[in-house]
Amino acid sequence: MYFDGAAHRDGAGAGVVFYTPEADVLPYSFTLTRRCSNNVAKYQALILGLETAVDMKQLHLRVYGDSKLVVNQLLGIYDVKKPEFIPYYKYARRLMGYLDSVTIEHIPRNFNQQTDSLARVASMITLPSHRNQISICQN
Repeated sequence: MYFDGAAHRDGAGAGVVFYTPEADVLPYSFTLTRRCSNNVAKYQALILGLETAVDMKQLHLRVYGDSKLVVNQLLGIYDVKKPEFIPYYKYARRLMGYLDSVTIEHIPRNFNQQTDSLARVASMITLPSHRNQISICQN
């Protein structure tokens, strides 16, 4: 699984790509509903990918990301110093615990172009503001 997040002043997005042992490619792109930092977008992309892997019952997972900060925090090489990263870090670690084996590795950005593109496109999609959203309720 490859992951990446992108954020800019108008929005944020996440990209996740799974490569199966059978050589199938499963790309996912998510528009994030709140503005956030680039590193938070990367954490959210990782979490969305891990949640998808858990839902697909993929118990053995290799994870690749170009965020040195996120990868090294999860590997225990870097401390999680910023308070806003702590909930994302803890949740990602919890999701990793649901899988039998997870390896995570930092890769150069040019090896992560597909997920970077998915994340950037998703970050450009402007969602309507809260007051323009329509609520749907079912009883």
